[in-house]
Amino acid sequence: MEQKLNHDPILVPYREAEKLGPEMVGAKAFSVAKMDQNGILVPEGLVLPKSAWKNFQRPERSRALLAGIERRLPKERYIVRSSAIGEDSGTFSWAGCFDTIAEVDPDHMAEAILQCAASLKGKRAAAYASLHSDLPVIREMAILIQEYLPAQFSGVGFSVNPVTGRQEMIIEYQQGKSGSVVSGEGFSSVALFSARDLSPQGEYPAWLTSVAHMIRRVERLFGAAVDVEWLWKHERLYILQARPITTLQEE
Repeated sequence: MEQKLNHDPILVPYREAEKLGPEMVGAKAFSVAKMDQNGILVPEGLVLPKSAWKNFQRPERSRALLAGIERRLPKERYIVRSSAIGEDSGTFSWAGCFDTIAEVDPDHMAEAILQCAASLKGKRAAAYASLHSDLPVIREMAILIQEYLPAQFSGVGFSVNPVTGRQEMIIEYQQGKSGSVVSGEGFSSVALFSARDLSPQGEYPAWLTSVAHMIRRVERLFGAAVDVEWLWKHERLYILQARPITTLQEE
């Protein structure tokens, strides 16, 4: 049993998730895996390929998989992220439509995974779909399970201006965890950087220059303008996710 669980195809590390591709693990998990495999620091994690979450509806299978998660990714707290097949595409982002559950303890992992998967048919996804008549139907969900990291600072960065398309980098940030920045709640500071040489266009904390250079690195890795979620902890920069900027295409 131990040997089987260690190689369970339902729980795949980043290197295997990258090989499976976005059609199996979703663009979100695939992008995290690709960054990890290209030397960009991301939180440790595992991926459940599409529809693998259904195993958590079966008590005997759920227990075995939960034991596998705790053994292969032994953490006190986790963050469970949606990675729907078709989410974070180059045309439609689906940002905020599916659930992310933070600070999940091992005893509530199965519940968080099933909640995340259930958001596939939630009201936010339905409302977003109703705005786009040409939107592909999303029916399958993969799940990204990562170590939860409390942040000193966190935020989002755009390699180009997502509203005007101007060649300027915009970084929104605040102290503490990233949820309020990403959801648009609460106060956040904004920093601007020159697209030409990434020089700061104002007086900002020096470490934000490291964030700007990492956003540019992620942009080059994916070959397109990107929206990057990040956190800063103990002088280390972690990239939580990256997606194409679609606001200029969406109406």
